[in-house]
Amino acid sequence: VPKGAAVVMAVESGELLAMVSRPAYDVQRIADSLEDPDSPFFNRALGAYSVGSTFKLCVAAAALEKGISPSLAYQCGGSYQLGEQKYRCHYRYGHGELEMAAALEKSCNPYFINLGMAVGAQEICDMAYAMGFGSPARLAEGVTAAAGELPEAGRMDTGELANLSFGQGGLTATPVQLAQMICTIANGGLSVSPTVYLGTTRDGGNVVRDGEASPQRRVMSEKTAATLREMLVGVVERGSGTHARPDCGGAGGKTATAQTGVYQGEEEVLHGWFAGFYPAEEPQYAVVVLAEGGGEGSELPARTFAA
Repeated sequence: VPKGAAVVMAVESGELLAMVSRPAYDVQRIADSLEDPDSPFFNRALGAYSVGSTFKLCVAAAALEKGISPSLAYQCGGSYQLGEQKYRCHYRYGHGELEMAAALEKSCNPYFINLGMAVGAQEICDMAYAMGFGSPARLAEGVTAAAGELPEAGRMDTGELANLSFGQGGLTATPVQLAQMICTIANGGLSVSPTVYLGTTRDGGNVVRDGEASPQRRVMSEKTAATLREMLVGVVERGSGTHARPDCGGAGGKTATAQTGVYQGEEEVLHGWFAGFYPAEEPQYAVVVLAEGGGEGSELPARTFAA
């Protein structure tokens, strides 16, 4: 990934086991790096970006918690008409009739717009906030991930809700926040607080682990989390995330190709994402890969996750 980020987080504790931002700066040529237009001093793992379809996991969680059945069906004809505005599916011919699991596997935007309308802005935003969206994450003294932008439910019209339902519009989040969301799902619905702090060093370099883990909060029921984990395994096994399938152990996750509204010539810059957990059974790690300007999330980010 020439420009982007990746994080690996422990599912049960929120400990950030690995974090990388590309491009890196050259410690031998600091002046050159300062002038680099790709901003190597910007830590992309802690920066906020459009997240696209990874946010569909939050919408699905809010729906399941509201009592909406995962067997809720919707007929995707290639677009969703809302007043005079038409929201197109990435598959212009339409996916036909889908239930929730298949809609995640195929990443069907009209399905999730319809689902978001059924759930409502307040429930979606409440779930997103509980998962860590819209709040800065203090990883250690002097190390804080951006808060990103979470729209206010009370100020959203139906068009903004439609955009939010498939992760577009004013929503932005960091790779760390997406890893926190994945951890919540993989951890049976319990939240974790991201951290890089283990303890302090005293007396001859002996490491004393005196940092206490933050208390976990229940964000969703165990049943909802288990249903989502099963769906995410389906995304990797037979959906848009097949390139993320590891050689062993299985995995679950979600692809995203996020629109940015920024153009280079006539081409829109698209951010590719893959956010998932490993292994499929009793997940231990949440892994998020961002390819900034990297196009399809099902390609480079998914393949990087698998590697």
